[in-house]
Amino acid sequence: MNVKCPYCGCEYDINPESLPKPLGDVKLGYGWWLRCYKCHKKWWLKSTVVQMSTNTPIKADTSMRIEKLSKLKKKGRKHGRKRILRKASMYVVLLTIVVAISIGVYNSRESIKGYLNQKIKHLSSNMLSKLRLLDVQYSIENDDDNNPDENKKLVVIVSGKIINDNKDSVKLRGIKVVVRDEKDKEIVSWIDDVGINQVAAGEIASFSTKQSIESFDHQVKIDVSVLA
Repeated sequence: MNVKCPYCGCEYDINPESLPKPLGDVKLGYGWWLRCYKCHKKWWLKSTVVQMSTNTPIKADTSMRIEKLSKLKKKGRKHGRKRILRKASMYVVLLTIVVAISIGVYNSRESIKGYLNQKIKHLSSNMLSKLRLLDVQYSIENDDDNNPDENKKLVVIVSGKIINDNKDSVKLRGIKVVVRDEKDKEIVSWIDDVGINQVAAGEIASFSTKQSIESFDHQVKIDVSVLA
């Protein structure tokens, strides 16, 4: 068979029996990798283009394909190890975060438990110790203690009764009064302990509170609430 080097044009005569079985390549088809003795370059020889001739003998060279396959295998193993290490690192980071959160929750469990118990007690206390107001009245009078040289002032007087319908006595923090104008805008507000620290079970306690305010010429609304 006659073979011609595509790079330098040197021709060779090949004994077909010295060639191994043709290699299969997806892109190049069936053939052999050959190396020129003159220019030392390699090329792919398809089995269908081999012609008979007489010239210098040459041997088929399959080392290039072997090297290529070896490099691909090494590269695949290298990338595989990188992917495994990357996934392992991610798992370690996630595990560290989970462990840290678990330790933090475990260490603060008593604080959280105490806070929740305190909230529950506070809500239960507010529900069970709610007091009622009865016969709430208010009046607006001139301030007799006002200095004549100052602007005219008025006094808002609020009175009523506090009823404890619970079975236990309830501590009283005070009475809150809010005075609003006709547009529901707050004019003045105050909290008065009205001299009562607690209301016994079933007790009805009377209260009275007052506050001096600037004079006005419009209607007002007064809101009264009990703080227990």
